[in-house]
Amino acid sequence: METVDRHIWVREWGMSVVGNGSTSIGGLLRSQHVATLANIALLSAADNDDYSFVDQNFQPESLQTWGKRGSVINVEMRRYRESVLAGLIEDGYTVIDADDASDDESGAVIESVKAASEQLYTAECEAIASASELSPTELKKLQDKRAKTKTERHQQRLAELSRRYEIDVTPDLVEKDDDGWYPQLRMHYYLTLGREFLTNRDAKRAAAQLEAGENSVWKPDFNKGQLLPAVLLLESLNLLQFLTPDVQLRGLMKRWWSLKRWL
Repeated sequence: METVDRHIWVREWGMSVVGNGSTSIGGLLRSQHVATLANIALLSAADNDDYSFVDQNFQPESLQTWGKRGSVINVEMRRYRESVLAGLIEDGYTVIDADDASDDESGAVIESVKAASEQLYTAECEAIASASELSPTELKKLQDKRAKTKTERHQQRLAELSRRYEIDVTPDLVEKDDDGWYPQLRMHYYLTLGREFLTNRDAKRAAAQLEAGENSVWKPDFNKGQLLPAVLLLESLNLLQFLTPDVQLRGLMKRWWSLKRWL
């Protein structure tokens, strides 16, 4: 079989990190411990309940493994391009840096790859939006199925988006969801209309985890499920003032960016 040239572009930095992004096991574990203490204290105060019985030392050996793997991933995310290229070389590929090609050639390749990527992504979003709908039973079967065809993956994504947003799924909605729209909407909701329901929401999630773990919590999952600390922080920063329509906040924006440098 003949070899085929493949042109790729890789970000210098990765797009996501584990925990607080620390590249050391100790840093990751300490951050989770501090976050757990803070989440329990804030939830206790907001819910007027005593959470001192929570066992935070659940499966310490598993937490160590999580920390080890997480620190490796964070290192790779900080040097994402190098990590990807090293992996390709390890797999036997011959890597030719674009800097070794002529400017005209590399420029043409970049534009060609960008156009092809956008075209393929547009087609993928359209295929998801036009997939056939599933019943709740059919969706559950498909979610439990390991090997899925492309058509089945499109059907599952359509069903999940339809249930998540409860509106008609369009290619634009698929793209927005890929871009992290749902967590942004959820945060905005709990900052505004749903603020009165936030404590109950976090308390229910904590209660479910405590019941499943017999009064123990897996720190990474517990911390990830609590929204109260983030909402309190945004409230203390008075973030909603920046979302006021038709109002210019130049002086406040300068102070915001100055503060952001220290966060």
